[in-house]
Amino acid sequence: MNLSCIRATICVACWLFAPLAPGQPAEPAAFVGNNGNAEGSVTSFVFGPGGEPVFVQKTPAANNAYGLSLSPSGKWLAVTHTTASTTVEAVEVFGVHADATLTLEGSFTTPDSPLDCAWVTDSVLVVTRTRINQPNELISYRFSPASGPVPASLVEVGREGTGTFTAYVTVHPGRQVVFTGDSDLNTFRAFRVDGGGGLAFLMDNFTGAFPIGPGITHDGRHLYAGGGTSAGGHTIHAYAINAGTGELTPVPGAPFSSVSPGSSPSPKLAVASSDDAYVFVGHGSSSEVRSLARDPLTGALTDTGNAFDVGIQGDLGGVAVLGNLLLVTDSYSGTGLYSFTIHGDGSFTMNGGLVSTQGVTPREVVAWEPPAGCYADCNGDGVLNLSDFGCFTTKFALGDLYADCNADGVRNLADFGCFQTKFALGCP
Repeated sequence: MNLSCIRATICVACWLFAPLAPGQPAEPAAFVGNNGNAEGSVTSFVFGPGGEPVFVQKTPAANNAYGLSLSPSGKWLAVTHTTASTTVEAVEVFGVHADATLTLEGSFTTPDSPLDCAWVTDSVLVVTRTRINQPNELISYRFSPASGPVPASLVEVGREGTGTFTAYVTVHPGRQVVFTGDSDLNTFRAFRVDGGGGLAFLMDNFTGAFPIGPGITHDGRHLYAGGGTSAGGHTIHAYAINAGTGELTPVPGAPFSSVSPGSSPSPKLAVASSDDAYVFVGHGSSSEVRSLARDPLTGALTDTGNAFDVGIQGDLGGVAVLGNLLLVTDSYSGTGLYSFTIHGDGSFTMNGGLVSTQGVTPREVVAWEPPAGCYADCNGDGVLNLSDFGCFTTKFALGDLYADCNADGVRNLADFGCFQTKFALGCP
């Protein structure tokens, strides 16, 4: 039996015995929306032993797949679309399977034009209504999956005004507050979301420059965003979050200035690393991704000097973090997904090369990392015994990412010592 067959057998065993929530991917996965006019689609990826993207499936979707969001459990993927209609657009919900494949659960309509969406819970989805020179809105929906002969439904439960050009929405990790970004009024607007999905306005936060591509740290303390071409084209927003009131307070030294080359590199998004030690900022004009070190107490940012140039202006699509991997899409020149390993100094090195999405204009990318569970229970059978050592040895021999027990980016004898220690400590 060759190595690929052995690895496939191990993965099947993990899917059968690991205590996973229904529908979530059984291993780290990523989903990329292809925004091409000729065909809208979503491409699924998993990752090889070296962190390289592995194509799984391209799933047809409505034209111009634009905003993507994974539900907290990983069971549902929502996709918004910007087509030629001026009245309503499509919102699709896909079921996510253990092997990272997708199945359409339902296709629904929302007012034109939904540039972004975000799951608050597995049953509450918020969607932006973006219009030029007209009032913009945030709309909340309750989602119910299909049940027997009853089809899936998406029912509006709340609607609030957001300004005059709202293209982004992001959810606080506490799952009770969402922020929308208005690029006309240079404002982040905060809303509270109740258990049923109802919306209540909290407050406006003036930014002084475009607030685009916002990202919130996993600890919920800070929000970062790009300033686009406004205010000289170098602005990076940084705010401390009061999750009770929705108030955003600039962190010391903010706004920060991008050091990306060019007169206007146009920071367009910000994503925190899994440990919140770094913030990765993507740029629209220069198409660079740069890492900035984050002060864990103040939230202040310092450029590390580490960067990757995707290509010419407009090539950079989306950026996401998956464990110790940085994921970046190339929208035009290469039309695919890059994967990088993030190191402790903020540098990042490419894993393999650009892997095609087999679709047109890949843009947004979202990532899924399975719950950590009990690390020492390697085979997921709920019992710690010698078979777990055999499982770990097999994964080590195959070069599986799991075998990097101490997460130092290298698989060596130290990982065996790390596993032995975790085994001795047992499971909570």
